[in-house]
Amino acid sequence: MRIAYDLAWQKTAIAHQQKEENRLRNALKQGGGELRSSRDRGDYWQVEWRTADGELHTSAIAKNDLTVMSSGICLSGRDRDFDLQSLVGVMENREY
Repeated sequence: MRIAYDLAWQKTAIAHQQKEENRLRNALKQGGGELRSSRDRGDYWQVEWRTADGELHTSAIAKNDLTVMSSGICLSGRDRDFDLQSLVGVMENREY
């Protein structure tokens, strides 16, 4: 019985992780980027992603609303003014 519960919990955890990765992937895709990987860091995701020109970035993204906590570049303290989708344009030096 214990093994069955453990397997069910693992399956649920994997499904949740896949759902969250799809959220990240879709936000990046809408902005023109591509998800490479994500890591659960508690309150935020550590996201590795690429711009359309192939430039690799690592950013910290809030789990609840995909707000940028740390972009990976200096935005003069304005990181939280952006979400993951709009960050792609910022990194590509487009208007935001």
